[in-house]
Amino acid sequence: MKNMNFKSIFRRILDFLKGKSHKHAYGVLLICLLVILLSSYTFSILKYPIHYQFLRMSVSSLGNRIKNPIGHSIWSLSMSIAGLGLIPYIFFLFRQLRPIAKITTYIFTIILLFSALGVFGVGIFSEDSGLIHYIFAGLAFFGFFTAFSFNMYTLIKSIKDKMGWIKIWQLVCLYLVSDVIMIGFLTAFTFYWLYYFWRIYFFMMYLPLWEWLLLGSYVFYIYSLYLIIPNHVKEEIK
Repeated sequence: MKNMNFKSIFRRILDFLKGKSHKHAYGVLLICLLVILLSSYTFSILKYPIHYQFLRMSVSSLGNRIKNPIGHSIWSLSMSIAGLGLIPYIFFLFRQLRPIAKITTYIFTIILLFSALGVFGVGIFSEDSGLIHYIFAGLAFFGFFTAFSFNMYTLIKSIKDKMGWIKIWQLVCLYLVSDVIMIGFLTAFTFYWLYYFWRIYFFMMYLPLWEWLLLGSYVFYIYSLYLIIPNHVKEEIK
């Protein structure tokens, strides 16, 4: 009997990791990840040696071992947990969206997995680690946006095929937020490097603030997509 219970538990865990569980299981996962991130970010900001300024200090500075000697470890740990924790949810999205548009969903999933790897890597390699940190950070920041862009086709196709689980206004909200903020981020990024390399000064847009906004837009997309997609895994995906 105990052996059967163990096998049943193991099978459920395996199904969860593969994205085969009920939608509610991944809702609990996302809530847990959000609580972990909010708690760690709050702790890291409060433990920052000087007053943390969202306009001038990057997101990654919270995990900098030199700048934030007390709070960096909690922030880094939470980022690594978030990167790994997103993987089962990504597989769940894959199983839900693959029947609508197979090729774009495969691309969406692969890029999203690399983005999750980027988040994990940011937690492992702090800002003071040098180039490797920025490689993982770029993988995360630009990876999520690229993945979401590919997913737009799938969502539009679901509306076109009249599947009924996503409305046009929901699609607009999903992409209006992320696209507007990405444009702002790229603009600020361009002005920053023009000033850094050639001292060309137009006006200073606060790049760290746009990093925070971009991070917020990704969280908004991930959680909004969860609320929009159907409740049950498609039977044809086994």
